[in-house]
Amino acid sequence: EAFGLHVCYDCQRANRGAGAKYQVITKSKAKDEYLLNDRQLDEARGGLGNIRLPNPNDKRYGDMRLYLRFQVEELAFATWGSSEELLLEKERRSEERLNRAEAKRKLKSGTPEEQVLARCGGHSSKAAKQRKGRATAGAGEGPPAIPAVVRSAPRHTHAFLLEEEYCEATDMWTKRCACGFAVEYERL
Repeated sequence: EAFGLHVCYDCQRANRGAGAKYQVITKSKAKDEYLLNDRQLDEARGGLGNIRLPNPNDKRYGDMRLYLRFQVEELAFATWGSSEELLLEKERRSEERLNRAEAKRKLKSGTPEEQVLARCGGHSSKAAKQRKGRATAGAGEGPPAIPAVVRSAPRHTHAFLLEEEYCEATDMWTKRCACGFAVEYERL
C-alpha cells in the first residue's frame, strides 16, 4: 500500500528479484541512476510512494527509503523523455564533472593564463581575446609579448543580476553577471 498498489502476496514474492517488476531500490540509487531529484521523489510533493526502514548502517542516521524500480523508471522516462535522453544527460553531466575537475587541476597548476581561464570557468571576455590577439600580432619584433590575460588589468568582481533562470529539464538555476559570466547551481 505504501507504493499505491494492491498486489497479492504471491504475485509480489514471484516478481521481487533483481530486474523484476517489484524490485525495490534506495533513494540514492534512484537519484544516481535515473537523475531524479528530491522534489520528484518526495511523496509530500506529489512524488512516489516509498517504504521507510531504519538505516542498516547506523540507527542514528535518517531512515532508508525504498522505491519500486518500475515506478522510478516511469518517472525518469516521463522526465527525460526516453532512455536514450536519460543516457545523453548522464553523459553530459559526466563530461561537465570532468571539465570542472580539469579546471580545478589547472587552477592549482598551470600557466598563469590557464589559471585565469580556469577561475572564470573557461570563458574569457571578448575584449580579453582581442587584447590577446593584439599582443601576439607583433610577435616577431621587440621583446616577447606578455599574454593579455596576465597583464595587470583591473580585477573584476562579479555582480550577479537579480533575475535567475530556472531550467525544469535539469532542475538547475542560473545566475548571470553583467559581464556575461554565468553560474549554474541546484537549490536544496
